[in-house]
Amino acid sequence: RRQALREFDQFAECAGFMDVSEEALGLLLDDDTLVSESEERVLKGVVRWMKAGAGGVIRGEILLRKIRFPFMSGTFLANEARALLPESAGLELLVLESGLLKGSGKPPQLWSGTELKYLDAAALVPRRGSGVKWADFSCGGEKKLAAGQRACSVSAHGKGFVCGGLR
Repeated sequence: RRQALREFDQFAECAGFMDVSEEALGLLLDDDTLVSESEERVLKGVVRWMKAGAGGVIRGEILLRKIRFPFMSGTFLANEARALLPESAGLELLVLESGLLKGSGKPPQLWSGTELKYLDAAALVPRRGSGVKWADFSCGGEKKLAAGQRACSVSAHGKGFVCGGLR
């Protein structure tokens, strides 16, 4: 379980991922410590799992409510998310509600307490994730992170980057 949480993207690509029970996958998705490159990748892995049901029947559609759609890019929501599972009216509603939430102008910190029709309340809380993304530092500089996250300082030197700090 810990390994699956720490390396969800790789876990979702393994053949054994298709054999995980709906309950076990739901517990992983509920966990705020699940680490993924992006919530988009979490959705893609879950959709692959859903389509691997016996006889081609879509399974575990309720798991879609555990995906944190509001933390996906607006472009992905508008152009790609629905196409992953076009036969799911539930996915359509989750994407729609997420788009409305993102378009509300409220920052994510103020989303909690929002009345939701389709999304699970936990979908409004960002996953802890890995803590540091290169894109955050691509122009050089230093970023202070919350306690428990990895510290990193990056300097741009020519074509490369130098990273130091706690790991």
